Amino acid sequence: KLQPKILDQKPGTRVVSHQFNMGEWQPDETANIDNRLAHLWIVPAKAGGSWSLRIEGSARERPLSLRQSFQMLTGQLNGATGALALSDAKLRGDQISFTVMEGAARRDFSGRVQGTTMGGTVRSTGSPDMRWSASRR
Repeated sequence: KLQPKILDQKPGTRVVSHQFNMGEWQPDETANIDNRLAHLWIVPAKAGGSWSLRIEGSARERPLSLRQSFQMLTGQLNGATGALALSDAKLRGDQISFTVMEGAARRDFSGRVQGTTMGGTVRSTGSPDMRWSASRR
């Protein structure tokens, strides 16, 4: 019953439970202490929806589509070669991370969601780290 109120808390808020779960919302961590389960949930930022993403040094905005189920994300980024599926996409509070493969190039995005904007660092194989930013569409 408390789940909707918990999800409205500030991203990063921690919730701990002894033995009880929250249905479909899987815990971020679970510990077994003396045969007793303790669960930890970290309230995720609201990141689902349509975004315009820009990588430092590029004037081109790329559409980013995110579907969110609690702290888990799926989605796609439109690249030069078309739609690119996100992998390893997740939230931990307001921290976001995801990976995109464009041909043989792997790009690892990490950053922070702040309401209608987000941004951080993108690491690409064989290239220096660059900044990225996105805003809701």
